[in-house]
Amino acid sequence: MEEKKQQRESISSSLDNKVLQNYLKVSKNREGIAVARFSDGICQGCFLSLPPQLASEIRKNEVLIKCPHCQRVLYWTG
Repeated sequence: MEEKKQQRESISSSLDNKVLQNYLKVSKNREGIAVARFSDGICQGCFLSLPPQLASEIRKNEVLIKCPHCQRVLYWTG
């Protein structure tokens, strides 16, 4: 547990402050889960469909994309 805490602190210190604050806010509002997988056109955090253009942007993996419904940061595993 302590190792995970240290790992989290290390990652947190390397993030842009705005990104970190957004992560903490969403995490607080979404039962501790600020990141969700994107699969088959659906945010796996809130289980709502996303527009095709947004899905395309998520797959590019060039910038952080948030779900427009639940505000979680989305990732795609391919």
